[in-house]
Amino acid sequence: MIKINKKLEALNEYDQKKAIYLIEEQGYEREQALDEIDNIFFYEGMTLKEVAEELVDEGCFGEVPERLSSYIDFEAIARDLAMDGYHETDKGVFEYR
Repeated sequence: MIKINKKLEALNEYDQKKAIYLIEEQGYEREQALDEIDNIFFYEGMTLKEVAEELVDEGCFGEVPERLSSYIDFEAIARDLAMDGYHETDKGVFEYR
């Protein structure tokens, strides 16, 4: 157990937050969390809707012509993200890849 605690302490702040999410929110054991930490992406301080907006802006869904951007339903995209491995918490959004 001491070895695992030292591994957790050695992680950077970003990875510590991911490990805490896996342990507290998903019920992982500490060693399990360390094994899975690279499969988690964390959007700190964001909501699912904000993540949806960022993904669209980054072109993850293809190019959206400027004249059509006002028609995008970000709340619907956020709902889809929630069904596709994204989990919103009070700390931000976690994506399990």
